Amino acid sequence: MYHGDYKWAQWLLFSRVKGYEYEASFSNALWNLPQEMVRHSNLPAIEIDKILYTVDDMAEQIGEMSALATLMYASPPIQKSICSGSVNRNRGMSSQCTLENLGPCLQQFPTLCKTLLSTCFG
Repeated sequence: MYHGDYKWAQWLLFSRVKGYEYEASFSNALWNLPQEMVRHSNLPAIEIDKILYTVDDMAEQIGEMSALATLMYASPPIQKSICSGSVNRNRGMSSQCTLENLGPCLQQFPTLCKTLLSTCFG
């Protein structure tokens, strides 16, 4: 059992409460991704929990598709969640992600990529 196993319980609770779809999706991704990271790295799960703070961290580490799916449930508009360059960690928003970290995933879906680019950057 990993330290991050409580994320599964968070997912279960959040998924039952209307309006907490983003938190449920984020918790689900944080439960799944650290298990993969623990298997493929020397880091203990407790350290991985500290690494995965934003959706951008999720995308950067190993889960572009999980990051993109999680962003779909974020309460801020997608234009406020996707940025270029780096995320602003001082804002305290976990739903931030850079276009660069979503790039590998978006290349598979050119229409989605084009739509996100025009929506987020004009």
